[in-house]
Amino acid sequence: MKVKLIFIAIKKVALIVISLILLYLCFTVTSLRLFIPVALIPVYFAFVPGKRGMTSMIKLLLIMITWLGLMVAANGPEMVKQNFIQGYENTK
Repeated sequence: MKVKLIFIAIKKVALIVISLILLYLCFTVTSLRLFIPVALIPVYFAFVPGKRGMTSMIKLLLIMITWLGLMVAANGPEMVKQNFIQGYENTK
């Protein structure tokens, strides 16, 4: 039982570290500023109790990565970046 709790604690710390790395990238690379909310998702799931939170986080991240990968593959990275910027400007 103690090993399981240690494993969950390590997962939570890893998710927070991943989130910090993503936040650092989002703040240093100007073209990634629109992805700041995505960088905060692992922090949310680090504090969701139980196994269900970890499973749903993995599914959510896989869906987002697949969606972004398909967009980049279909339109190219420059077009995807322009679409995100236009969408952001339209919400202002």
